[in-house]
Amino acid sequence: MRSGSLFDAFNARFLEPERIGKAFIYTSQFEDVARHQHSMIVGPRGSGKTTYLKMLTMPALQHWREIGQHRFSQTINFHTIYIPSDFSWYPEFRLPIDSALSAEVDNLLTTALFRSHVLLAMCDTLQHMSRPIVGNVRYLKHLELTLSQGDWNDLTARLGYAWDITTPFGGISGLRIAVEKNIQTIQSIMVSCALNQKSAATLMEQWPMLSHFFFDDLRSFADSVTDIAGKNLNFCVCFDEIEIAPVPVRSQIVQSARSFDQRFLVKISSSPFDESDPGQTTAVGSMIGHDFHQIMLTQMRSSEILRFSRRLFTALCQEAGINNATPEGLLGPSVFSSSDEPGQTRDEERANDYAPTGRHGKRFKSLAEKDPSFQQYITKNNIDLDSIETMPEAKRAALIRKVIAPVVVRDAFLAEQTDPSSRNKVRSRKAIPEIYTGARTIFTLCEGNPRWLIGLLRPLIETYREQQGSNRERRSVPPFVQAQHIEKTLQQYLSLLSTIRAKPKSGGADSAIKLIEQIGEYFRKDTLVSDFNPDPVGSFVVDAMVSKDMEELVGRALNQGAFVILPRKNQVFQRGKIHGQRLRLTHLLSPFFQLAVVAGRPVELSRIVNEQVGADFQVDLFSLMEAKSAYQF
Repeated sequence: MRSGSLFDAFNARFLEPERIGKAFIYTSQFEDVARHQHSMIVGPRGSGKTTYLKMLTMPALQHWREIGQHRFSQTINFHTIYIPSDFSWYPEFRLPIDSALSAEVDNLLTTALFRSHVLLAMCDTLQHMSRPIVGNVRYLKHLELTLSQGDWNDLTARLGYAWDITTPFGGISGLRIAVEKNIQTIQSIMVSCALNQKSAATLMEQWPMLSHFFFDDLRSFADSVTDIAGKNLNFCVCFDEIEIAPVPVRSQIVQSARSFDQRFLVKISSSPFDESDPGQTTAVGSMIGHDFHQIMLTQMRSSEILRFSRRLFTALCQEAGINNATPEGLLGPSVFSSSDEPGQTRDEERANDYAPTGRHGKRFKSLAEKDPSFQQYITKNNIDLDSIETMPEAKRAALIRKVIAPVVVRDAFLAEQTDPSSRNKVRSRKAIPEIYTGARTIFTLCEGNPRWLIGLLRPLIETYREQQGSNRERRSVPPFVQAQHIEKTLQQYLSLLSTIRAKPKSGGADSAIKLIEQIGEYFRKDTLVSDFNPDPVGSFVVDAMVSKDMEELVGRALNQGAFVILPRKNQVFQRGKIHGQRLRLTHLLSPFFQLAVVAGRPVELSRIVNEQVGADFQVDLFSLMEAKSAYQF
């Protein structure tokens, strides 16, 4: 069976565009990313930002084999220059000695290093453009650049002159070697400055290349290519993970859409929160809707999440040599849903699920018998539990279907209540409950995050493959086995979140884990201990009473996917600004807190963090993370 961390399962940063293209699954968000407009793609770790940008490059498009992709690819009318994130942009990353540079020298050398990586990215794009487009990718012919060898030599010579670099020989390889030589020179300058302090002015006088501007390089690239090609061309420059870019560079990038060359589109990927430069985040946010079109990857419709998850599931099955497997056949149905039973009509589903002997009908009756507050809800709304399936559709949708999730968790975790005046008694959590298994629920837990889906589905698919014999009937992976892998995934995820610490003496929670624990327990109490509410608390608003340090802690956890932003009416999310935003816990954490996998009504975050949760009710995430799993792998 495959092993390794969930977060090593798939990271597009380390994959070549060709591999990404072969495995890519279309989504409507990618269509939005590829439109002829300046774009800012915002999402947490693993949400697909890098994949989307790399998919715009020629090698990825050429290797994309999804049915119907040719119709979409024909709409792309630009050549992409993809600039990956790289911590080696920073002098402190490269300095071999413990010596700091002055702020102005640090900014100068950082920008020069970034510029060199932009030049390398343009060399990659030239290499892509020089390859002939043949065979099954004829739909990309409109992007083909057919030049003679003499034209290519002329083009690279012009670029060498425009970029002020001395090439050892002609061609694209000569350009690349010259740029890499410049990086080595900048490295030497850093060490020299660390030993003997020099001013930025002195350095620029001695090394004029340090003052060159990478947007000028991009413009000269477009000038040279279009001139040699003899036709007008469009380009798209993609800056990945803008929050990693040095602050001086970041400012230039985010302002570029307003005044840069009209032949260029600028596309940026970013985490939702940028703690390193609050002023910059405000500048970026002010341009959303005007200069940059913002694409929030965590705001996919549930139908789109389901569609994407199913197609990814199919691709992973094919990778494992399993054909014709369905998610429900391999993982079973979900107890939270009434729409994933294969082979049934919609009317049959309703009758089977809501009848007194149906899965939902039985749960409603069970909860009514042990929860007086739910019985009051039934009585107040004149609901006959023996004839739910015959209720008018509108009434059933409003009173029954919308409360399935809270009914499922209350029925699963509440013990029978003998004293109506006492607080609900909640069963202890010794392992991940099986109500969180099944195809639809697992897809919901992963929220369309490709890395989470791959990390969780691969071992389950492998388990299914291993347990099938040539003469045995294929059976779905048992719920307890699914729960094992969900718990393992959660333990790995909590290990990642445990690295996020609050500022010293900031007040309140001292880590992201403790903050998540406070929020999750508050939601759990309202969902299970309080009287039944068809819309329990399940989200929070970062209100004015929350400190700036607490906002920053929320933002850092948001970047790792622990929280999900919920769009509010007439409110546009501004990258880096979470004050006033409504958020919820990621559904991946729901099994820990025995929560329904839905977004509940909001409450102020200050109210949550100021409320004390009784010790008898707490779930210690640190203990759960550090303890040996209840399951054996």
